[in-house]
Amino acid sequence: MKAKGLIILLLFSFTALFGFQRIPATLKTVLLLRKYGIPLVDIRPKQEIKFTGMIKWAINIPMISRYGSILYSNLHTFKRQFPLKWWRDPRRSIALITKTGLDAIPVARLLEQQGYHIIILSGGYNYLFKDMLLNMDKFLTLDIIKRL
Repeated sequence: MKAKGLIILLLFSFTALFGFQRIPATLKTVLLLRKYGIPLVDIRPKQEIKFTGMIKWAINIPMISRYGSILYSNLHTFKRQFPLKWWRDPRRSIALITKTGLDAIPVARLLEQQGYHIIILSGGYNYLFKDMLLNMDKFLTLDIIKRL
């Protein structure tokens, strides 16, 4: 188990050098992100989060409008939360999660242009919730979703 975690962490580090990385949004992935201190940013609009909730330790910075366009006005909020001088280091990545993962691609490109190293949780909450249902015994003991 320890070796798998180390391999995933190394994968994050190396792929950060070559643009954003997409990894599946599973319960195990989310827990590994937390274990290794990789921040998880939920970039969905607040209206969407009200329906599904969000991961308790995720930070919500809405970067996508409810119509699917990028909210450039919130880029300043993102930069304030994650100062670039600290996050420019290729060993430090930031993970993004949305409903399906597809919405995160244009935001990831924008953030990569700014100098950040981005990981997209592909499949987003849709895939994560499916994985949680398949692993219900683990999920019930973890209590990782909060409601707004």
